[in-house]
Amino acid sequence: MSDRDPRYPPIGDYGMIGDLRSAALISKAGSIDWMCLPRFDSPWIFGRLLDWDHGGYFELCPPGEALAFRQYRRDSNVMQTVWSSDRARMRVVDWMPIAIKSKRRRPADSLRLIRMMQPIAG
Repeated sequence: MSDRDPRYPPIGDYGMIGDLRSAALISKAGSIDWMCLPRFDSPWIFGRLLDWDHGGYFELCPPGEALAFRQYRRDSNVMQTVWSSDRARMRVVDWMPIAIKSKRRRPADSLRLIRMMQPIAG
């Protein structure tokens, strides 16, 4: 018998994207459940990984039942998830671009989390 709360996915169900300064953990269900900004040791902005009810998250997924296939694009920190259901297919692409150093920009100016949703069919 397990004492694990069934709402919390196993840690192995998460994928990670990052920009060399911070990272986000993305569940198989399409939600970012952990992210600290602007650095790894900063306070979290999405913390559902630790507190399901009050931790906050950012979810992109189709409504209802759908199968998900997730993979990293070759040699990159870009995660792609394709969702398929009886009615439609969609793609979600997640990444955090690695900033190019510039004297005119402050480090916090280049922090970005990009989640791009694209319809494929339906």
